[in-house]
Amino acid sequence: RGIIGQHQHPGGGGGGGRRGHPQAARHLGIICDGCNARDFAGVRYKCLHCPDFDFCAACHAQRSALHPGHDFETIATPRGVVPPFIADFLARAAARTSIAIIGIGVGGGGGEA
Repeated sequence: RGIIGQHQHPGGGGGGGRRGHPQAARHLGIICDGCNARDFAGVRYKCLHCPDFDFCAACHAQRSALHPGHDFETIATPRGVVPPFIADFLARAAARTSIAIIGIGVGGGGGEA
């Protein structure tokens, strides 16, 4: 009480979910810029105008007061914690590997007759 901007997050804080009930996936490595909650569960809202600005669902509900005039991307399923430049590198490497494997299989022609 008396603290402004703090709230409970579903599935957040403490001993985890009850036995038999799956715990909501958490947005690991993400901090809500409204209440400073880390690794929060539920929907994540990423600002489309600011390079590193995220809200949890409770803060997004107050976005007109907390971060007015900006649109947000809704992210229901947490993304991996791989930095974007590494994800790009891995995607390019995987594409090259696929092309190389296909190239090996083409034109062999050492057939059985």
